[in-house]
Amino acid sequence: MKMKLYVGLCLIGLTLAADWSYDSHGNTKGPAAWNNIASICNGNRQSPISIPYGHVTYDPSLTSFNLTGYDDTMTSSGPLQLTNNGHTVVLNVNTANATKMSGGGLDGEYYAAQLHYHWGADDSVGSEHAIDNRYSPLEVHLVHYKASAGSVSAGLQSGDGLAVLGFLFEIDEYDQNNTRLDPLITSLTEVLYKNGETNIAMNFAHTMPEDWSSLEYYRYLGSLTTPTCDEAVVWTVFENRIPISTAQLAKFRELKQLVSTAPQNYPLTYNYRPLQPLGNREVKKNFDTAQPASYSWDYVGYQGVDSWSTYYATCSGKKQSPIDIPAVTSVKVAQFDSNKGLDTLEFINYDQTINGIIKNNGHTIQVDVNNDNIYIHKGDLVGRFKVAQFHFHWGRNNNEGSEHTHNGRKYPLELHIVHYNESYGSLAKAAGMFDGLAVVGFWFEIGAENTNYSPIISSLPDVKFKDANRGITGFTLRDLSFPDLKSSSQGRAYDFFRYDGGLTTPGCNEHVIWTMMTNTVKISNSQLVAFREMLHVKDTGRTLVEKDKIGLNYRPTQPLYNRVVHASWNYEAEVIGAAPKAVQSLVTCVLLMIIGVFLS
Repeated sequence: MKMKLYVGLCLIGLTLAADWSYDSHGNTKGPAAWNNIASICNGNRQSPISIPYGHVTYDPSLTSFNLTGYDDTMTSSGPLQLTNNGHTVVLNVNTANATKMSGGGLDGEYYAAQLHYHWGADDSVGSEHAIDNRYSPLEVHLVHYKASAGSVSAGLQSGDGLAVLGFLFEIDEYDQNNTRLDPLITSLTEVLYKNGETNIAMNFAHTMPEDWSSLEYYRYLGSLTTPTCDEAVVWTVFENRIPISTAQLAKFRELKQLVSTAPQNYPLTYNYRPLQPLGNREVKKNFDTAQPASYSWDYVGYQGVDSWSTYYATCSGKKQSPIDIPAVTSVKVAQFDSNKGLDTLEFINYDQTINGIIKNNGHTIQVDVNNDNIYIHKGDLVGRFKVAQFHFHWGRNNNEGSEHTHNGRKYPLELHIVHYNESYGSLAKAAGMFDGLAVVGFWFEIGAENTNYSPIISSLPDVKFKDANRGITGFTLRDLSFPDLKSSSQGRAYDFFRYDGGLTTPGCNEHVIWTMMTNTVKISNSQLVAFREMLHVKDTGRTLVEKDKIGLNYRPTQPLYNRVVHASWNYEAEVIGAAPKAVQSLVTCVLLMIIGVFLS
């Protein structure tokens, strides 16, 4: 039985070691030439693929897995065997243990045979599978063969003879070691060279996420990802990631491709096959929700801004925010139109003392406003827009932080005051309407201490942790912005830019009328630093680290596409008015000469 299994395993990346390579740069043995070894490597059911998240379909038959023997592989049947085969590191399972699985939409039982890893030259790539073309730094494959087939080699003869579980990794949020993997990582030095072998005392289940049998996953029919590329694999790729540290990941790249006696050896820096065409194959999922339950959007990491459009399609729309506000001389800034009446915008009751709740939602500091009669109107707005809340966006240093930029310039902080069209009755209802929201944004610059912000700054320690909140009062929206904002009876019209956009966080609804004020609010450096001390984690009593802080919470600027930005003031008149007097005189003389010609 052991010999039969060994022969079967050889077919999964252990044979033909001298005949194929991962080197794609002009190498005649690289992935592009694998079809010379096995023509099926150019087949229509090849792996790996990019999971097309927006086109996967829910399949209720994809149930949870039933597991036997995964938790006691080491303890009941002796140690696991770790091998360097020159292409990857393989952890072989002792077959006497009968580690097996069923359920999960599989046809019958499948026995575990081995697992192996795929990684890249740096932490940005490495996984074989991708989700919407986004890679992970590491992927582990747990190879199983169908019980009715009896072996891996026999399983290769049928379209569902093998079942491989693929788990993607992510760099740990705090870059801490995954202690469950410590026995494996420590043993890598003992199999540094090709053909190196060692036994390790490790619980097989620790190579996978905890409670993985009921996690969210994707299913498709594919192939081995190494020659001979047999199209015999039922693939299960899991949405949930396994954490790993950069130090642990680096240990994989230290492995060598050749035996220790080779005159010249090379590190196994990457070992993943390029993505293969999906063709007309269907990819299914086991969860019937728009977003996986395990997904929680963030600004960094695999759940960061690059992932938003995968799970929220609107985030890749044509009216996204924030944007770079162009210079007024740009063709993207419309000519001033007095008929729009932008300069008539009024801020009603912005001088009213706020009664609100300040809270940390894990992404920002937000104040929910309970006042019922603070609103903006006119200024080309249809109807009245009531204040609902305001929040802040900042960066890791004073050279970043604002979401909107102005002609490429970034500011260290940006305030958003969110209003909703009162005709819809609530913020939640208005958010789904094309004219539902109006947000006024303010840029900040570093200056003297702004005592108007003392109620906000002094409250921050009380809401340092995620989900913390408390009541707040003692200031007005005029205090936070400009003391003489125009109302119906007083104040002045400040210049601003106006454009149609969207929310700057998922789901990125494109229903926001944006007003970005050109004048800046001043705040001291120490006041700004207080925002950076806020945490995106709950208070669990553990020792805090730097990565617990909300280091940055701004979305990068999005393409303007065919939108134009409107200015609330006649900037063209300003340009003419600012021209040197000599130039103005010359223009006047030329005009008089032209008039004289016509009169003569």
